[in-house]
Amino acid sequence: GNQPFSNIKYKQKTIAYLKSKIKRIAAGIGDKPGDVFAYYSNGLKGILFSSRTNKLSNEIFQTENWEEISDYLFGLQGTPV
Repeated sequence: GNQPFSNIKYKQKTIAYLKSKIKRIAAGIGDKPGDVFAYYSNGLKGILFSSRTNKLSNEIFQTENWEEISDYLFGLQGTPV
């Protein structure tokens, strides 16, 4: 619309800022494909929290189950990805 900036660009800039301040950010969880794109474009693992089938990259993990997200992030060895 007539917004002064794109939500995705705003999210990308905000995530880049957070990454500069917090070095151990590895992933982001969002409920919209644009959220996940903003994480992914900043070098983070993107997790889409949604039950709807979305045609996204194979590198994007999608679920609506927090236990699956935990398993994805910490893996079987207890080490974050």
